[in-house]
Amino acid sequence: MWRRKIFVLYDGECNLCYKAVRFLQPRLRQEPLKVYNFIPSQKVIAKMNNEEEVFVDEELVNFLEESNQEIDLSTIYTIDLNDNTVMVRSNAVLKILSATVSPWRYLVVGKILPTCLRDCGYRFIARIRYKLFGRRCGRCIM
Repeated sequence: MWRRKIFVLYDGECNLCYKAVRFLQPRLRQEPLKVYNFIPSQKVIAKMNNEEEVFVDEELVNFLEESNQEIDLSTIYTIDLNDNTVMVRSNAVLKILSATVSPWRYLVVGKILPTCLRDCGYRFIARIRYKLFGRRCGRCIM
């Protein structure tokens, strides 16, 4: 059987993003055929630009290059290579939350809000995230 790989790209220098990932990883439901891979966007960008030797799934890099997907550090992405879908901002957050255990997965109730409204809130937090939560020193190794 094959496993469904879902990649989550996040800003590895952002304390809010890093701590959210550290909080969510152990709270993901254990699904034998679905694996969430959290990767700092900086690593993917470095790999795509051949800036340094980092391990990033080649299949992911090829998909991003072929689809001309730009990586924005202020945005979280979920990328499902099995059905070639990319979700960004609030939709990506809701996809991750839907894979968590109770009570966290009930936060997907936020889906009742229109995407434009959710993304407006997401962009606001993204703009001030370093001021509120600070930056991690150096590169995130994860």
